[in-house]
Amino acid sequence: MVLFVKAVTGKTMTVEVTPQDTVAVLKAEMEQKAGLPVDQQRIIFGAMELENGRTLASYNIRNNDLLQQQIRLRGGGRAMFFLNVVMPSADVIQPVVNGDTAVSEVKKLLEEENPSLKGRKYRLMVAQQAMSSSKTLRDYGITSEAVVRLDLTKKRCCVM
Repeated sequence: MVLFVKAVTGKTMTVEVTPQDTVAVLKAEMEQKAGLPVDQQRIIFGAMELENGRTLASYNIRNNDLLQQQIRLRGGGRAMFFLNVVMPSADVIQPVVNGDTAVSEVKKLLEEENPSLKGRKYRLMVAQQAMSSSKTLRDYGITSEAVVRLDLTKKRCCVM
């Protein structure tokens, strides 16, 4: 689909994306066209700032819609916080994240901190609910320091 994005320069640019693309993908396209780095961009649609990890379809953005690009001012950006991840060993790992951080990114940060997690099956739990890798922390109401639990999933074996 084709979207029109009014850039910070005032010029309206045409961007070709799919409804399944995330806002981060749209920002990357805009960086190529306008030169403003992804982390300095805010994309606005219908008076709402769009979150990087969400798809364009989730905002009901359609072909030929007009979006607005704004500059994210230093100090006025995303609030970073510690996410307290309780490991099965009761140790706590504290990656620095923000509400727009995807659960999949949290998992990458945990694997960097604890390489023994790589290749293992595990899930992150918040309030007895398994967190989906495709969602953001904000989707689970996490926008400031919080506690989640890492559960290792058992390997399933076949019954003969």
